[in-house]
Formats: sequence, structure tokens, C-alpha cells
Amino acid sequence: MKGNYTSYGQEPVNEWLASRLCELLGFDYCPYAVVKRRTSLISVCPGFVADNEEIITADQIVASEQKS
Repeated sequence: MKGNYTSYGQEPVNEWLASRLCELLGFDYCPYAVVKRRTSLISVCPGFVADNEEIITADQIVASEQKS
């Protein structure tokens, strides 16, 4: 599950739309669904990683570096 990172709330819808387009065009893709959780839309998809792995974003790496 993944929530919104923008105030517009369009990220889950964009992910669903992109997965539908890939499906229609015959590309390999990760299927997304959009569900409502409380007052927000979230996107849901199968796991990208195994149980013993995690996703680390480029933002997290940059933020972890000490700046002089």
C-alpha cells in the first residue's frame, strides 16, 4: 500500500492509470488498484521485494549523507 505524496491526491490514480495503459499495450507491468482508506486514496499492488528486502529511495540515500 502506498499513500499520496502530493496534496492533490493524484499519485494513486496515476499509478493505476499507468498500469492499465501498460496492460492494454501488452507491456510487462505491475498491476495497481486504488482503494479508499479513511479519507485518502491509496494504491495497492503486489510486493516488489521479498520479505527480507526493502526499498530505499534515492531521497533517503541523499538525506543520509552528511553535508559539510
